[in-house]
Amino acid sequence: MFIPTSINLPWKPEQVSIQGKNGYVINPEQVEYFKQLIKSLNLMYAEIANVINLEVSDTAYGVSWDEVKTIAPSKNAVYDKVQLLSALFPAALGAANLKQFMNAAGTAPEWANGMNCGLFTRNIEVASGDQVITGVNFKPSQLIFLMSMESSTIFSLGFDNGSISLYVSLKDSVVWNNDTTYSILAYHSIDNYYKGLISALGSDGFTITWTKIGTPTGTIDVHYLALR
Repeated sequence: MFIPTSINLPWKPEQVSIQGKNGYVINPEQVEYFKQLIKSLNLMYAEIANVINLEVSDTAYGVSWDEVKTIAPSKNAVYDKVQLLSALFPAALGAANLKQFMNAAGTAPEWANGMNCGLFTRNIEVASGDQVITGVNFKPSQLIFLMSMESSTIFSLGFDNGSISLYVSLKDSVVWNNDTTYSILAYHSIDNYYKGLISALGSDGFTITWTKIGTPTGTIDVHYLALR
């Protein structure tokens, strides 16, 4: 399709004299007016031609689109991008009482409760070592521990995110103790205790690394609240 980029008239504005054809007198202001009008029309037609003659590309949306101002995306390219955004940000509001998280692969959001609680035990007579806890159903980011031993005053409250470990524990039955190096402490005496902290966070739980000092005895119960 032919798109004109200028207006061709039988005379040029700069050639029009004050004494027009057939004796008509043209006002100088009218001449200037027509000059500006024709210039404006020429610019308008040039812009229209540029817009209509734009190239259309089916290239998928990406960094190659940046600063490209003379190529338009095809309907297919736009559709593909809209579908991708719809998958990343679904319109569905999810189920009641759930929160939105990014999935484990980091590719799309998902709805989940984001919290889980559980219980595990540890015989503190065994040597130092690791204990893997699973069944959390997600990779936790923070954990709260409540540790106790039945029929004793051994107790501690701890917080752990795999990098920072904090605890408060009952020491010598009547004295409270706290530290920033472990999140679980089973204290028998100054030379006999068992302590632990998170050494790894996994897709379904966490790993506790235990350290045994002296000869503590018994089995501790550790209740936990895992937060996504």
